Amino acid sequence: MQQLKQIKNVELEYDTVLEVAQNTLELDDLCYLLMPLGLKLTDNHQTYLKLKGIEILHCIVNKTPHSLLRHKGYMDLIQDQVKNLLTWTSDIQIFQSSLKLLLALPCDFMSELLRISVYCQDQSLQELFQTFLVLVKRMESETFKYMESLVGLCLDHLEQSFALLQLVLETCWPAIPNYSQEILSVVGEYLIYNGDLAKADPVLKLIATDKERISDFKLLSELLPSLHRYIPTEE
Repeated sequence: MQQLKQIKNVELEYDTVLEVAQNTLELDDLCYLLMPLGLKLTDNHQTYLKLKGIEILHCIVNKTPHSLLRHKGYMDLIQDQVKNLLTWTSDIQIFQSSLKLLLALPCDFMSELLRISVYCQDQSLQELFQTFLVLVKRMESETFKYMESLVGLCLDHLEQSFALLQLVLETCWPAIPNYSQEILSVVGEYLIYNGDLAKADPVLKLIATDKERISDFKLLSELLPSLHRYIPTEE
């Protein structure tokens, strides 16, 4: 702590500040020094400085009681900064680091991420799907609030989202039969155009447990004989 307080200009010696933050077990008494620098660096236009700022904020979140961060208003500032970073950056490194910081925050960012997903492409979208996987596992039954949006997002980007779609189905199954016909239709179209059956298999097995979809499987199997395996045998 004393080492950090002795630094005359924390803005010019951010590497030293970051090193101290990383090597200090608790940052309760240093937040007032670290927060302004972390926020200022994340606002900088240079990528490497933004990344330094994100690392400083990450240290603060991980090494300071969240109750203290809320009391001082720091938590709201960090959350707002993460939203800005994810919304406006086109740099994949910044996007990845911001998502890691987001996962350290004790808040529900699902609505914000669903909004951001509309503007994401390629690698950023893939990183976002990995983050959704972590959030759905963490939220469990709370995922019901976002089920419709998550299913819609997965169907719009099916090739990239089978793992997430499977997890949403497993987590929200009591309500998923309402969407099973739409899901089967999109997955069927994907398979018709040379999609990967092995990738789709876990989702198809879940959809097949909805008895109302048996007739749909029979129709699709006329085009895709491989789908016969999902039709229960008649006794």
